[in-house]
Amino acid sequence: MLIPTRHPKTLDRAGLGGKAANLAILAAAGLPTPEGWVVPVDVFASHLARSNLEKMLARVSRDPSEEFLRDMRSRIMSRDMEKRLMAALGDLPEVAMAVRSSASVEDQASGSYSGLFETVLGIRGTGALAEAVKRVWASVFTPRVLTYHRRMNPQEAWPAMAVLIMPMLAADGAGVAFSANPADGNPFEIAISACHGLGPTVVDGSEQCDEYLINLETLNVKEIGLGAQRSGLFLRRDGGIERQPISADRVGRRVCDDQELRRLSELVRTVDNLFDARVDVEFAVTDGKVSLLQARPLINLPPFFPDNPEEADPNLHRAGSGGQMVLSPFTQACVREGVRRAFPPPPWPLEVEEFVVRHGRLFVRLPEHPEWEQSPDEPWEDRTFLVRMRSLDDPASDLRDARQWAETACAEVIPSLRARAETVLRHGRNNLASLRPQNLCKLIQEALALERECLTLYLSASGGTYEVLRRIDILVRDWLTGPDHNASQAIAQATIQGASKLTHERDSELEQVADGQMSEDDYACRWGYGYLEIEDMMDVSRWMSWRENPKPVQIAAALLRKQRDAVPLSERVRRSFEQSDASFQDALAHICGDDHDQILHRQQIFTACVKAGRMVFPLKDDRDLVLAHGQSALRAEQRRVSCRLSGEDGS
Repeated sequence: MLIPTRHPKTLDRAGLGGKAANLAILAAAGLPTPEGWVVPVDVFASHLARSNLEKMLARVSRDPSEEFLRDMRSRIMSRDMEKRLMAALGDLPEVAMAVRSSASVEDQASGSYSGLFETVLGIRGTGALAEAVKRVWASVFTPRVLTYHRRMNPQEAWPAMAVLIMPMLAADGAGVAFSANPADGNPFEIAISACHGLGPTVVDGSEQCDEYLINLETLNVKEIGLGAQRSGLFLRRDGGIERQPISADRVGRRVCDDQELRRLSELVRTVDNLFDARVDVEFAVTDGKVSLLQARPLINLPPFFPDNPEEADPNLHRAGSGGQMVLSPFTQACVREGVRRAFPPPPWPLEVEEFVVRHGRLFVRLPEHPEWEQSPDEPWEDRTFLVRMRSLDDPASDLRDARQWAETACAEVIPSLRARAETVLRHGRNNLASLRPQNLCKLIQEALALERECLTLYLSASGGTYEVLRRIDILVRDWLTGPDHNASQAIAQATIQGASKLTHERDSELEQVADGQMSEDDYACRWGYGYLEIEDMMDVSRWMSWRENPKPVQIAAALLRKQRDAVPLSERVRRSFEQSDASFQDALAHICGDDHDQILHRQQIFTACVKAGRMVFPLKDDRDLVLAHGQSALRAEQRRVSCRLSGEDGS
């Protein structure tokens, strides 16, 4: 019932958890890790069943109270262990142990769950080990864990928990090392925090520890920041842990000397290569020997800008949602080479004069004097277009070109791009192995051309969608809310969209995935996944294809199953249209003016803008989706074709 961490079975992440699986990867690579043992997930499930928790478990996903969860934890703790597990625990060495979580969802790139589960240190003896294992199991059912879990893995009611048992090391020093500097995201620095004694002193921040910066390439020490540690946690001879003052011979002395830093840095770089990701590594130093206790992908690094283009050029700004448009290597090359346009240019000026790629991110150079530049006497927006529209007998004529361009894009350009993308994807998936090099070259050329055109459409469509929304926003501020941007923007969006984030065709086909009528692969082939609305649950690189990481589509389908059970998609669509019409009629009724004719004319202007918005604004979602094809789904085929052409796949 206990699986050694050096056993091949430990690589089973679902059965033995993320922490144990990562440790097994280190051990299999020959890296210095202590021996350990894992209590598998199925033993946890068996203990829950034996504790008669079926009815209570059914309520967990309904946001239970702390009192309810406390009762669950009490039942888990009070139930005796299986005799076979007790016997296996009794066979472990009579040394002090660390008992740690190894949940199936833990220590992954999509979410670390760091610090959420129980850790019990300095445990000795069968009975104490059994109680510690149950404490780790029980820590699954806390409000803090379940709240985080619902956000990261909503398709599962609670985490499945394995438990990792490892001998405690009588460490002289311990700490955490990162293969990228977490302070600024620098990918060329190893950052190390180390303290005298055991590692929890670093984690809990109770003492000022040493800080080291190492050059990732040369492994030379760049900076040393000595701590002012006065006490630390140490392992006693009897296996207990206690806080002790730092001895006189250690005060003011580095935790890691040059040789230990060099060895640790080599190991961190090796783990980085092994995981093919920036990593967070826990370590201990005992008698000059470095041991690795844990490793996991390092997530949520800040963007690294050693030379920020925005500081040198005030007209240069980061592009994309939140200013964080990360481009794939293919897309970077496309931007640098320029793009070709297979459709008429838009009737509005493009938002940018130039595209610049730095550090994998897209920057745009704005015009020095844009048409919508604010004037001194109108502090919140330029409203010169109102003067123009007031002089027109037919206000809708001012937006006719925008509507026609949007109609062409939606009816001809976008379907063509999607059809071509699906052809490339399906052709590559089904026939790649049989294609000759000449045809492989044609396939990748078509993929690159598609990516250029998708990016061009994305950038061309953005001006019109946001210009129409901006116009309605200004009208609402002039005639309804005053200069309250939050209030006016909400009304403007509601008149156009109704329920925001509801993309009818995409959600309809995702519902088919949830019902089993469409495969996840076919769905991804049609839509990519770059813009599935899952809040902040998609912590993956934006250029990764669905075939490299299917989780976003799977999460979206699971969420839709839950939403569909509550409100069917058809009903949500109907409500969305009703909400949009109601918002429009309400705004129309409240438009003010000096006389009846002015109110009627303003209502005409407002109606024309809303109708144009309803035609143009779908481009916002559609342009995102075609970019997802170009930037996400096509990358898998491009990479596979490149491997075939270079012979890396062995064919």
